[in-house]
Amino acid sequence: NDFEHQSNNSSFSSSTTTEPPPGYKSRSTANPDEEAPITIGSEARKERLHAALTDLGIDPTSFTDAPEYRGSAALRMYSSFILPKSDGALAMAESPQRASVIANSIAFMIRE
Repeated sequence: NDFEHQSNNSSFSSSTTTEPPPGYKSRSTANPDEEAPITIGSEARKERLHAALTDLGIDPTSFTDAPEYRGSAALRMYSSFILPKSDGALAMAESPQRASVIANSIAFMIRE
């Protein structure tokens, strides 16, 4: 059977839980260092986004703490705005109207 032959010669581990290589740090799920450039201004971005969400009638605290939004696109968008993962995303987050744009997108996702 070709499938058995391929499976037996596979160099991939069949384990679904593997440890990352030493020194590896995920950009998407790791907590950034407090001195990292993306954390600079994060409180101000959070305040701007919370104000924009409140203007749309969304309580930011209940949204971020609600279990039904864990892992949702809306919560990922919220987190990415506050802690952007690249210089380009940071520059976009710092633009004056970006908090309102993100708040509108989050509101749309919550309604869906």
